[in-house]
Amino acid sequence: MPGGRSPNDRPDGWSPSRILAVLVLLPAVPLLLMSVLALVTFYSAPTRFNALLVRLPGDELIRTALIFAPATLVAVVVMAVLYANDAPRREAAEGTRPSARRRGLRARRRGGLARSSLWVTLPALMFVAAAQLLAFVAPARVDQILEVLPATTLLTRLFGMSPIVVAAAVGLGLVFGFVPGAEAPAAGLRTWTTPRIARLGALLTLVPALGLLLLSVVGLGMILASPDRLAWLADKLPAETLLRLGLAFSPAMLLGLVLLAALYLTVPPRTSEVQPLETDPSTGGGFRSGLALGVLVAGLGFTVLAGMAVLVAVVFVLVLR
Repeated sequence: MPGGRSPNDRPDGWSPSRILAVLVLLPAVPLLLMSVLALVTFYSAPTRFNALLVRLPGDELIRTALIFAPATLVAVVVMAVLYANDAPRREAAEGTRPSARRRGLRARRRGGLARSSLWVTLPALMFVAAAQLLAFVAPARVDQILEVLPATTLLTRLFGMSPIVVAAAVGLGLVFGFVPGAEAPAAGLRTWTTPRIARLGALLTLVPALGLLLLSVVGLGMILASPDRLAWLADKLPAETLLRLGLAFSPAMLLGLVLLAALYLTVPPRTSEVQPLETDPSTGGGFRSGLALGVLVAGLGFTVLAGMAVLVAVVFVLVLR
C-alpha cells in the first residue's frame, strides 16, 4: 500500500460536518413522510381537510410557520453549501479510479437543437409551476384573473394542460439532447457525472431557499418588533392560504434536505484520498447507477422547481392580494 499505510492507520471519517448531516437526516425523514401524507390526505379528503381549516387560528399558524420555515431553510442552505464545497473532491476521487468507466450524462453529437430548446422550455416549466401553485394556494384570485382575460374557456383548458405539455417538452429536450455515458467521453464532449449534477442541483437549491429564508426571517422580525404586524400578515395569509403554502413548501424543501444530507454522507472523508484507487469500480456506491442518477436529477429538480414556485406564490400573495 502506498506509503506503507494500512486501513487501520486511516483517521476516522466522522467529522463534525458528517455528524451534522446524520443529525439532519434523523428528523428530516419522518417530517418528509408526514408532509407527503398530509398532502395526500388533502387531495383524498378535501372536504374533511377544509373542515379542519375552519378550526385553525390563523395567528397560531403564522407563528408556527415562521418558526418551522427558517429552521428548515437554514438546514437546506447549510447542507447545500457543504455539499457544493465537497463535491469537487468526490469528482476528483472518482476520476482517479483505474477504470475509464464514468457514469453520467453527456451531450449527443446531433442533439444541439434539443439542448437549445431547454433554454425555452425550462423557464416555461418554471412559469407554469408557479402558476399552478398559485391556482392551488389562491384559487379564487387565479379564477378572477382568468375571467378577466379573453377566451376564458380556452385559456382554462390550456392552463390545465400546460404542466403536461411543458414537462413533455423538457423531457424530450433531455432525452434527445443527452445520452447516458458509461465510458470515457470522446474529445470535446463533456460528461456530467453524478457529483457534478448533484453540485449544480445543490447550488440551484440555494436560490429559492435563500429567498424563502429572507422572507421568513423578515416576517419573524416584523412580528417580534411590532406584534400588531401579525394582524397584517394574518390578513395577507389567512389560514387556508398559509396551510396550502405549507403543503407545497414542506415536501419540496424536506426532500431537498434529505437528498443533500444523504449525498454529503457519500462524499469520501478528507482523510481518505487514496481510498478511491483501491475501490473496485464495479462495487461503487449506488449513487453512480443510472437509476440513482435519475432519482437524484428528479429529486433536486423538483426541489428547485417547487421552491421557486413557492417563492413566487408567497410574493404574489403578499404583494397583490
